Amino acid sequence: MPDHGFTDQTALLPGETAGRRRFGGWRAGLLAALAMAGLAAAIVYWPRPVVLPPAAGTAPEAPPALTVALAPVLAETLARPAFGDGSVVAWQEWVVGIEAGGLRILEVPVEEGEKVRR
Repeated sequence: MPDHGFTDQTALLPGETAGRRRFGGWRAGLLAALAMAGLAAAIVYWPRPVVLPPAAGTAPEAPPALTVALAPVLAETLARPAFGDGSVVAWQEWVVGIEAGGLRILEVPVEEGEKVRR
């Protein structure tokens, strides 16, 4: 026979019944609310980098240009014959353009290989 008046080995808090305990109670709810308030404050007041606008009278910096190197075409004999059927296409497409004096070419109204006059 137990030496106390409870039928269960765990002590009951005031207002609790002998059934299941609620997870955490009001203290856990208060702790969760404080944690969420702290997270919200950290998000709102987190320091952000300051971006200053360019000084008046300075030209905007031009984007970096890619350089292209030319190489001569070499004809070589393969060690064994290669047979194939299909088409050859580029795996990456580049748009090549020119910019001069802040002006940009917007349209070229001719097709590749078409003859043009001045």
